Amino acid sequence: MVAVILDTSKTNNVVEYFLGMDEFNHPKVYTNEDATYTLLIRLILLEPGTYVNHPNMGVGIVSKYRYAMEDKMDQLKEDITTQVGLYLPEFQDVTVTVAYNKISKEINIGVSIDKYVYELTYSQDTNTLASMH
Repeated sequence: MVAVILDTSKTNNVVEYFLGMDEFNHPKVYTNEDATYTLLIRLILLEPGTYVNHPNMGVGIVSKYRYAMEDKMDQLKEDITTQVGLYLPEFQDVTVTVAYNKISKEINIGVSIDKYVYELTYSQDTNTLASMH
């Protein structure tokens, strides 16, 4: 996973723990950009209603935007911005960009957080969300 660093004076200290094990049989831990990518991907893929305690949590890109066209991109941008603000409040200065490519049927999502740009691509054909490498 790759993040474009716009300003190296800001330190990003994000940690995300996984249930898996690393090569030394320790609990797997992602930090900084990898952890942020993981949190963003989870939030964008998460279907609202999955967590009973937070029924509105999640963008639900698969159910809401799988067959969406250009006219729905502003709503997707608003959904991602709102979800990050509500459920990932540790991230400040968030800017979201969304672009639809009708030829490849892909939605390109850019999330700028604290001078880092995280780029994700959702493919409507394969129904996958991936970070851009």
